Amino acid sequence: MSASVSDPLATHGMLVLSILSAAALVGSVFYIFYPAVEVFRRGARGKDTLDVLQNAERVSATNPPLISIIIPAYNEEERITIMLQEAFDYLSLKSCPALESLRQAVRHYNSLATVDSRTIEWIVVNDGSTDQTCQVYESFVRNIPKQQTPMTWKCLSLARNSGKGAAVQAGMLRAKGLFRLMVDADGATSFRPGLEAVTASLQGTQAPIVFGSRAHLEQTVQRSFVRTTLMKGFHILVEWLVGAHEIRDTQCGFKIFRDDAAAVLFETLHLQRWAFDTELVFVAHRLQLPMQEVAVPWHEVEGSKLHTSAFSLIVVAVQMLRDMLCVRLCYTFGLWKVVTLQPASKED
Repeated sequence: MSASVSDPLATHGMLVLSILSAAALVGSVFYIFYPAVEVFRRGARGKDTLDVLQNAERVSATNPPLISIIIPAYNEEERITIMLQEAFDYLSLKSCPALESLRQAVRHYNSLATVDSRTIEWIVVNDGSTDQTCQVYESFVRNIPKQQTPMTWKCLSLARNSGKGAAVQAGMLRAKGLFRLMVDADGATSFRPGLEAVTASLQGTQAPIVFGSRAHLEQTVQRSFVRTTLMKGFHILVEWLVGAHEIRDTQCGFKIFRDDAAAVLFETLHLQRWAFDTELVFVAHRLQLPMQEVAVPWHEVEGSKLHTSAFSLIVVAVQMLRDMLCVRLCYTFGLWKVVTLQPASKED
């Protein structure tokens, strides 16, 4: 009698266990591919976000700026002017080593390009800020002294907070510069030595992509446990999932791209938040685009958007792992494709 009772109970228990296991599997698969679901919901490469840009000026494609400086900004009213002033003062110098390095680099890779102009394009991308970031930026532009170096100033606004990757992508795809620098609004990377380092690498190696790196600071600078842990963890995961061993620090917010590399990478980009840098590395590695990493001076700045509690660290680490797994699987199974473009085919 007991056996006849226990058999249905055992069968019922196995059925429940099977259902729970299947649900866990489905839930895990959905979680891993959630970034791909988000891409599908918003449209390929976030077009619904990119189409709401405002106040974009046009620059003639026949005489493009030498460099576009893309600054993603989310609630940066208290920090952005410090970074802008440092960068503006340096780029306004009568003799600017970084600009000369860029002109030399242009001559090597595109001898037909117009390089006698020192035009600089500034693009601040307001990522749905709820403070006065745009107003502070516009006030800064109105009050800068007249400069000999030709400059254009733009403020692009996303309709909603979409993530740092979305903001950088928006700026890169609207930029017209022969070179395009991504730089964080907080000024954590010292602008002059940072730009001179990455532009010297562009000139010396002819690599179309140069990453600023903080990896050299591990033993010399007191950095928060959170940032140190994330940087080391990211490097391990990038090597494992992406296979790009040459980049030790994917997350430093100071990177420069040649226009042709920027066009391919940012037209292809799907991730819009923290892990977008790792997708750029993955795509560049897949396309065999040479990447260089150079040390840049960096210091921690108060007001980071990254929450530093232990729980937040765990959440960020899990999300980063999830996003990188999604990137690897989506490209491996053909769910995401690499967009192949030539700069000349892009119409104004």
